[in-house]
Amino acid sequence: MSAIDADTLARTLRDLDSDPRAGGEDLLNASLQRVVDACAGLFDIAGCGLMLADEDGGLCYVVATDDTSWAIEDAQLSSGEGPCMDSFAHDRTTTTGDATTDPRWPRFGEALARAVQAGTAPGPIGGLLGTPLRLHGTVVGSLDVHHGAPLEWTADQVRALERFGRVAETMLAVGVQAHQAGRLAAQLDYAIGHRAPIERGVGYLMARDGLAQRDAFAALRRASRSSRLPIADVARTLTTTGRLPGETS
Repeated sequence: MSAIDADTLARTLRDLDSDPRAGGEDLLNASLQRVVDACAGLFDIAGCGLMLADEDGGLCYVVATDDTSWAIEDAQLSSGEGPCMDSFAHDRTTTTGDATTDPRWPRFGEALARAVQAGTAPGPIGGLLGTPLRLHGTVVGSLDVHHGAPLEWTADQVRALERFGRVAETMLAVGVQAHQAGRLAAQLDYAIGHRAPIERGVGYLMARDGLAQRDAFAALRRASRSSRLPIADVARTLTTTGRLPGETS
């Protein structure tokens, strides 16, 4: 996977450029499904998934190539941590040589182990990479690939997958522009419009409470859910008043 064959890449782009026979929201989902399918066919990987920002400022899984990819994404969402969550939060590609044992994300590793035991992750899980997806310059998701065995990611492998991430961004932008009325399009518009106040709220909690970025974001989401207020409104209240909903001075 150190290089992408030019003819193969050109053929892949031509295939992606032809619209599937679907309409509206189905077309956007179908386009994204074809992106992850193309990624799995182009690279020597076990599977690929794509997650996008939701109205709570976090991620939700949208498409994947296989059951193991779905299980990996679900494990990250349920645990609140993992390389793809970090790529989204920090706007940078994040890799792990072995997702099941990486000490950076112990809850994620435990969630993966449960998925393997339950049979929802049928394939072996090793190396994992997440690269951020941007729309109009704002991070709105993550493209995620996994290997079936542990490995050391090379710089060439990372660059190649980051370049494919730019292809995915183009497909996402075209799909959203064509289907502005769809649920995913509205969801991403919200994410773009409210990313800045959410990031300011996260930074405020990091400074106020000495939290790591992921823990500060988790605290913001908990406050959003408990107060039943949009996470961007919670963040604005925090930076204006210095308190989360329900906190006393």
